[in-house]
Amino acid sequence: MKKFVYILLPFLEILLGCTDPLLKPLTDTEPSAPGMGRITIAHDESSDRTLLPNAPVFVSYTLSFTYQGEGEVNKDSETVTALPVSIELLAGPWLITVTAFTRIAGVEGLNDGNYPAATGSSTVTVISGISVPVAVDLRSGIGLAGQGVLEYDIGLSDGIGGAVLRVLNMNKSEAGAVNLLESATGSLALDPGYYFLQVQISTGRIRSRTELLHIYSGHTTVVAGSAWNFTDEEGVYYNLAELGEFLAAAPDNTVDTPYPVKLMVDLDSLATRPPVSSTGYRVNVLGALNMHGKYISLDLSDATGRLAAHSEYPELNYYYTIEPWNSRERIVSLILPEHITFIPPTAFRDLRSLKSIYFPQSLEYIGSYAFYNCHSLISVDLSATSITEIRYYAFAYLYSLEELKLPDTLRIIGNRAFETQYNPNNPDFSPGSKLTQINFPDSLEIIGDRAFRDHINLEEITLPSSLKSLGQVAFYSTGIIKADLSRCTELEEINWNYLFGNCRNLEELILPLNIGTIPFGIIPTGGDPFFNCDSLNSLAFAGTQISTGFIIGELPWLTSVDFSRIPVPPQLTGNPFINTSADLIIYVAAENLAAYRAAPGWNAFGERIQVRQ
Repeated sequence: MKKFVYILLPFLEILLGCTDPLLKPLTDTEPSAPGMGRITIAHDESSDRTLLPNAPVFVSYTLSFTYQGEGEVNKDSETVTALPVSIELLAGPWLITVTAFTRIAGVEGLNDGNYPAATGSSTVTVISGISVPVAVDLRSGIGLAGQGVLEYDIGLSDGIGGAVLRVLNMNKSEAGAVNLLESATGSLALDPGYYFLQVQISTGRIRSRTELLHIYSGHTTVVAGSAWNFTDEEGVYYNLAELGEFLAAAPDNTVDTPYPVKLMVDLDSLATRPPVSSTGYRVNVLGALNMHGKYISLDLSDATGRLAAHSEYPELNYYYTIEPWNSRERIVSLILPEHITFIPPTAFRDLRSLKSIYFPQSLEYIGSYAFYNCHSLISVDLSATSITEIRYYAFAYLYSLEELKLPDTLRIIGNRAFETQYNPNNPDFSPGSKLTQINFPDSLEIIGDRAFRDHINLEEITLPSSLKSLGQVAFYSTGIIKADLSRCTELEEINWNYLFGNCRNLEELILPLNIGTIPFGIIPTGGDPFFNCDSLNSLAFAGTQISTGFIIGELPWLTSVDFSRIPVPPQLTGNPFINTSADLIIYVAAENLAAYRAAPGWNAFGERIQVRQ
């Protein structure tokens, strides 16, 4: 049997071309004889999160061509040292096979040379005068008959309490395991193909290292040497019992010195499901995770499955009962796996020490209360996700929030989705938040009731043109200085009840076209939308017209109203500026000044109608 030292190959993510080739005419630099076309083989390397080491460099590629049409057409194989490469072929159907070679030298019992490492094939129809990209997947190993051998020689340092070598199939099931304390050298017979090779040791804490392995039929693959250095390796755990054993024995730590934990488990195994109660299913998504009072940074990037959910009731009303807590609030950071699309309701609520979280691009849905009461969470970056709705209370009471990035797919921000609480008499308990700005995507249609209440450091908002509904108390008691609604020409519904109430820093408000009647002052249906807005001195209207019957009243601190973008004086019904300052200035465009001063009702304001200098 042949034998060589294995230089750990990566799991190739090499796609040559694309699955839907873009056809393009041949250029002058790609001459082609009549009836001939051209194929172009290229590759892209994946940048996805992975356990695997850096991609290797193949030293050569053999390209084989088999004509699939009628008649006999021959094309000799070609060997190239790099991709992409362009090949001329007779028009018609072809099977393209690519074999990649790796260099092996200086190994006893094996001649120096280039050995086949991976192969793949693809069919393509070559079109006369056209260049066609071809997709060839090189993930498959060379499939010769018979098994290969893994030979291992793992050098272990002194003071190790336990050491295990595991060979895992690509679906993470176990293909073989060895207790290295009993035998640090040996061999295993394995079927040809790719495997994860994981070595785990215990030196007071459990540490693991995982690499990619390829077994070749008829060859011995040797794993040995100093590659297995665990000096700075973080903890990787394949079951909760293993993690619990470490955390129970680990010294106490602080929120600033969390233990790194990478869990390679099925996500559903983290949940507990007590009996059904009067409030519905009592599921704790992290109920089985007992941290024994220790702080951890939790990495679930390579966990499998999905988070536990309630298939019968994906959204139960208001609160879930999710006891016992098992000190879950000691999770300091969280990385979610790339494949999950759904975060169920209450999944990570009350993780009060959680400072950061990684949201995968695959994410499409976040349930209500999902991150409720995560008081220490600093940033919520959803920009790479495909979420269309943020449910009620999903991110409520995030007192440390400094950054919020929303995705371009977002349509709905639910009631109280980002609500927080500020109490000036007890700021330590109710501190509001640290968020200063929000960039709303142009896809946003609905902002629900109380959505951003009490974000006391929020300074300016510009709402998107797509917005159709704005809920009551949405920006109550925020630090907004300027609110620009000028783009909101599609607004169908505004609930003015305390909309900007208690925004004591609000100085300027720009309202959109056709805003209709604005219920300034105390209104029968609720509270004054500008209650305590005693800094509001400028009100502007954006658009080409404004509905008749508008009222601007009960704002004695208002110093100016800007109609410069309203060319035609709106029809007045009585005095629209009830109980405002006698010195209120009405600004209009220079070309409309005479029209306003002459219009019925407006003429009563005389020289108070001015052009802004």
